[in-house]
Amino acid sequence: LVPERQVGTASGLAGLIRLMGVIGGTALVSIGAGTGDYATPLMAVGVIQLALAAVTLVVVREPDVPGLGRGRTRPGIRETLRQTFGRDVLEERSFLAMVATRLLFLMGPAVFVGFSLYYVRDALGQSDAALQQWLAIGTITVGRGTLLGTLPGARLSDRLGRKKVIR
Repeated sequence: LVPERQVGTASGLAGLIRLMGVIGGTALVSIGAGTGDYATPLMAVGVIQLALAAVTLVVVREPDVPGLGRGRTRPGIRETLRQTFGRDVLEERSFLAMVATRLLFLMGPAVFVGFSLYYVRDALGQSDAALQQWLAIGTITVGRGTLLGTLPGARLSDRLGRKKVIR
């Protein structure tokens, strides 16, 4: 999908888009906390997700799969489920190591952000309104760090190459 010389940049841009989602989600949670109405922000997230799913279904075209027989160009639901939930991936140790590393790496920020709000409230005696400010400060801090590191890292990856993770 992406030319080999631009994979790092594409990965960096995907990271920035994820960051935009985190910032947008934090903003919606802050709106809910500020107004006491959590239903509207959650419905907004649902509408956004449905719209993105519809765009994906309309715009993205999967290539035909050769060799399916009987003139079919797409696998059936049974074959799709077998491929999706099959156990053959458990034999790929490098893939399992990458998934475990990613899981452990992403748990750090999630635990830090989740428990830091309780710490600020309980240990520092901050009000719920102050928690919103701390959440915004934390999100902005993580966002700046990600922004400062993502694109230069992506360019370096394109220039210097990437370590092959899955063998």
